[in-house]
Amino acid sequence: MDDFDEVIRPIPENSFSERDKGNRFERLIQAYLKTAPEYVSLFKEVWMWDAFPAKEDFGGQDIGIDLVAYTHEGDYWAIQCKCFDEKATIYKKAVDTFIATSSKTFLNASSQSVEFSQRLWVSTTNNWSPKAEEIRKQVKGGEVWFCAKDVC
Repeated sequence: MDDFDEVIRPIPENSFSERDKGNRFERLIQAYLKTAPEYVSLFKEVWMWDAFPAKEDFGGQDIGIDLVAYTHEGDYWAIQCKCFDEKATIYKKAVDTFIATSSKTFLNASSQSVEFSQRLWVSTTNNWSPKAEEIRKQVKGGEVWFCAKDVC
């Protein structure tokens, strides 16, 4: 068992609902991205979706992005966090929603129209359905990062 398994094991065990489990996992990944040395030098900010300043440009609702990271260079990353059973399968619908939402433009703090430069998928399973596997390989403006059982 690795460190990641040790850290996430209490999340499903102590969660009151699927939404609570998702929220706990999202906060864990946010904390990791804000404190891990390889990400501290990359990200200036990592917001939960509800705190993302431009969420109103997406209708203000949770529509497939869980976290947004802002780099020191001024780029935005869309992040999806999935706390599934390690034997669960990731299906096309989940990937479709993330790809579609992270393809939209929004206004930054200077009221300039921008888009996400990167996508990061953090999951506790690496079992992709064949159709989800095809979609996740799409590239928009740079590399698409998908991670399982660790945080890249």
